[in-house]
Amino acid sequence: MDRGSVKSLVRRYLFELKIFFVILFQVVRKIYSDTMKPLNLYNYILLPVLVLGPIGVLAGSVHEKPEHFFSQLRQIIHGLESKSPVLLQLEADVAESSANVLYARAEKGLKFGLNISNQSIHQDNPDEDYYHHFRTFSQVYLRKPLYHWGALEAQEKIALENEISKHEIFKFRKRSLIGECRSQYLQLILDQYRLGLTQKYIDLAQKNTANIKKKLSLEIDTQLNLDQALSYEISKKIELSEQLVHLETKKAEFASLFGYTENLELEMNESYMSFSLDYNFTSNYPILIATADSSEIRHLRHLIRNEENRKTIANSQLKPKLNLLSTFYQDQIDVVGSQENLQRNNFLIGIEANWAIWDSYQSKAQRQAAIARQEKYEHMLEQRKKVFFIQVNAIADELSSLNDRISLSRKMINIEKRRVAKSKMEYDLGKVNYSTYLSHLLALDTSHISNLGLINKYLRLVDLYDQYVNSVDYIGVNLK
Repeated sequence: MDRGSVKSLVRRYLFELKIFFVILFQVVRKIYSDTMKPLNLYNYILLPVLVLGPIGVLAGSVHEKPEHFFSQLRQIIHGLESKSPVLLQLEADVAESSANVLYARAEKGLKFGLNISNQSIHQDNPDEDYYHHFRTFSQVYLRKPLYHWGALEAQEKIALENEISKHEIFKFRKRSLIGECRSQYLQLILDQYRLGLTQKYIDLAQKNTANIKKKLSLEIDTQLNLDQALSYEISKKIELSEQLVHLETKKAEFASLFGYTENLELEMNESYMSFSLDYNFTSNYPILIATADSSEIRHLRHLIRNEENRKTIANSQLKPKLNLLSTFYQDQIDVVGSQENLQRNNFLIGIEANWAIWDSYQSKAQRQAAIARQEKYEHMLEQRKKVFFIQVNAIADELSSLNDRISLSRKMINIEKRRVAKSKMEYDLGKVNYSTYLSHLLALDTSHISNLGLINKYLRLVDLYDQYVNSVDYIGVNLK
């Protein structure tokens, strides 16, 4: 067994061990967390299949990421968080959600205030001289909610759920954006490679046209062959023009989405070409992954817990709410028979009870709406889980099919290479014309483009699978 096979085997078993511990962690978290519902039937059925059966190594089978072959792609991915307009907008959403958490917590906190007023008083009392004086009032007060039947805590939990959701959306989107960046960069390289081949065939067609013209002047070729060569040359020029417009449009879209404004280096290198022809892709795929997760599923879970908290808020509307009040204030009162004022210092402390007796079914309607939304989100969650697992299955099936198609595509390349070599030999011997040799050469390059397209699609699906399996967690906020 050579060194490469040993490394591949080690990577495979390490990834299987990683998947096992990820599954174990997710199961324990879902069972014992009081913010999650118990595992549904899908998880109980799928878990023994994954733990007892062979664990797929799909995400670890292609250990060479596209950025391994293209250093510029690595730079683009590294700068996504600071340059991509999409992520910058999501960062603003995260900051807003954090501010909302602070606001919700402040509702439970201590309120402190100071009031100062100064009055100018003009008195014209009967049988007394006109009298003018100033009077000052000052007040310092404290207010603290004591008991609101869980409503304030529920508001804070809603804000926390939204904050966690925004963080998860950011992390999911960042991960998916990395996958899109890889896929679009590879597609741009393929488009540039196809454009280069089209330019090559234009040059070959022009050379062929010139040779036919020389032969026609010597009356050893026909006008029909010349017209055929000119037609082929013109069609390739039209194709080149279309490819140039398409490539420039895709480059502009790439720059807009990922915020990369520098010139793109889109030359196909030998290492990636060798990878597309020689790399041994895995043929062992999992059926389903119980720990797989998506942004939509996570978001629906947050919405369900939010509606539970909104029910708590609605239930508290018609219950007495207690607040602690304390104030210190100064005032002045008139003294009978004197123009002097008496200044007083007052200190008050007490408990305030606010009790809304009747609200014309407003709180009842809020509770019913929260229950209806919660049921809707639960149905949406179950449906989304089913669709999600179908998608995971579809990815595994498509990757298996792509693996077979890549093998066939490589066989086709080898066949076309033999045809080109044979055609070149016969052309040198004068048995076939240049157009025949050119058609065989075009078939070889077309098979290379087709194989590269399959490789790009395979890597894109592997990356998508990795996103589903290695789902993100935002840790650091306790909702208990």
